[in-house]
Amino acid sequence: MRGEHSWCDLRAIWAQVLGVVSVGESMQRPQVTRWGRISVRAVLVVALVGFAGLVASPSGSSTSAAVAAGSPDFGSDLPIPSNAQIGTGDLTINCSVSIGGVPAGTAAVDSLSGGILPTIVRPGQALWVTSIRARTTLPVSVTNQLYALGARKVQVKLLKSQEMLTGGANSTADLVDANHISIPTITLVPGQPIVTSLGDKTPMKLGPLQTQGPGVAHLAIGETETQATVENAQGTPLFTTLTDCPTPNPPQLLATVRVAGKPGTGQVSIPGTYPARYVPADSLVGSTGFRYMCHFAGIGTFAVDGSGTQFGDFGPRGLVFTAGQRIYFQDTQGQILLSPKLANRLLHAVGGQSDLVRLTMDHVHVTSTDFLPAKASLVSSPVVGTTGRLQKGKSLRLSYPQAGTVLKPFYLTAGSPGIGDEWLGDEAFTLQPVTSGGNAVGSPVRASCPTPQPLVPVFPAVVEAEAQ
Repeated sequence: MRGEHSWCDLRAIWAQVLGVVSVGESMQRPQVTRWGRISVRAVLVVALVGFAGLVASPSGSSTSAAVAAGSPDFGSDLPIPSNAQIGTGDLTINCSVSIGGVPAGTAAVDSLSGGILPTIVRPGQALWVTSIRARTTLPVSVTNQLYALGARKVQVKLLKSQEMLTGGANSTADLVDANHISIPTITLVPGQPIVTSLGDKTPMKLGPLQTQGPGVAHLAIGETETQATVENAQGTPLFTTLTDCPTPNPPQLLATVRVAGKPGTGQVSIPGTYPARYVPADSLVGSTGFRYMCHFAGIGTFAVDGSGTQFGDFGPRGLVFTAGQRIYFQDTQGQILLSPKLANRLLHAVGGQSDLVRLTMDHVHVTSTDFLPAKASLVSSPVVGTTGRLQKGKSLRLSYPQAGTVLKPFYLTAGSPGIGDEWLGDEAFTLQPVTSGGNAVGSPVRASCPTPQPLVPVFPAVVEAEAQ
């Protein structure tokens, strides 16, 4: 459903493995090889070529969080389990590069990666991030430059790719430990970009990440390390580079996990695989599943599952903002799922007037810490959604807004310094029986859905003090 919900699981957003974007200024003199003086820029690019995880594309240094022009439509038909969050993020990470053990400079790395994980677990349970996919694309100019230097092949090996669960947990897991990662030889073709994908055929996983006591845990990017060997046409190594991307400071958060309820054991992961959703540089898309207990006037109280999706174009700092900065979300979409039991009761309630019902979202609220306002209306006035047919014994999925319409962007303001979180609040919607021509018939059925407990996280962010 396309709606003004903030279940922008920008949590979801989790970037790990990287591809180069721009080269820093702290470069040392290039080393001399038997085939001449190499280009440090080319070496730095090669050092970050292809290993799991991002779209490498030039990015600026702007720290604004403005609305992107013409954001992608990520669709509303992706079924998200009620206890799941899925996201893809393109973030900028700072890395250092060495050639043959000699420091060669720094690089700002643009990383794209995505996965799915639970929203809520019990204290003592461990969780997994699953359905991980990643991609790197380097421009034709890089291919041509390397080719001119005699390079024909690149062998890349991922040595380390860590994520951390902090807050309500203190755990680290490595993507390399949980997967058999083999990156095929990259053959350079003049005039063609360098594209490397991981997880397309067999999605990767990361874990287990152990929780401790109740509280709020945050998934954050850890250290990443890769090795790249550049070869000539005969397969003779020309040079080897090592790229180390230390744990970002300030933290680069990827998701919030609520640790709540009675103590539990075992491991929690979301089953199934989900399609990759690639995003532009320095942006994020996320979806959050949820379950409400909704009261339907004159009918009763029923569980209603659903999800919401949002897109954000935040700039190269990702989910790190300055106090007072506006945080925009756009391309909001949402959906609800009426269970077979609820569909039967609705059919009885409308009294045979019509088995077609049209969804209208009346309001959607979120609450937050370290963002302003503390309670926000994501949908403050009625938004018309789709129409569906009620059938006895069958579920019905409805979405909003209607196809071809877009809700206006929504923004929060970064508040006091610290780690901020947004949480799903209450919502209300109306189901109106309609004719095949879309005309209302009979009385509408109104539903009110209190804030779910435990709280369902939407997204985290780091808020820094304003520069003095």
